[in-house]
Amino acid sequence: MTEASGIRDRWEIEELKAAWRADPSFDLCAAEGFEAHGDELARWEDECNARWERELKWQRKAAVRARMTKFPCSRELAEYLVELEETIASLRLAVRNLEHPGRPVSASRPWRPSLGLVARV
Repeated sequence: MTEASGIRDRWEIEELKAAWRADPSFDLCAAEGFEAHGDELARWEDECNARWERELKWQRKAAVRARMTKFPCSRELAEYLVELEETIASLRLAVRNLEHPGRPVSASRPWRPSLGLVARV
């Protein structure tokens, strides 16, 4: 890091990005000591979020198609099954965090549908 300007070395910026990618629960653009790189970090964060949204949409469509194949049913019913799985996954995460408050599980990662059986409760 250049002390006078507050400019960080490229490896420090990439290290911060990797840390955020692993746990995007903190505000990347407000990271202490990286204020001079706010615009770059904001653009990169937007790109990552857009990519994750595209991946999540694709995964959801694949999960719906898998449900329609496994259980001969309408698209609406398959979408409902996937929605129920999402809800169950969110509830499990919430319960796990209640059971272990000292070790909270990050909810920042998107839901990943299983392409196999419908989630068991």
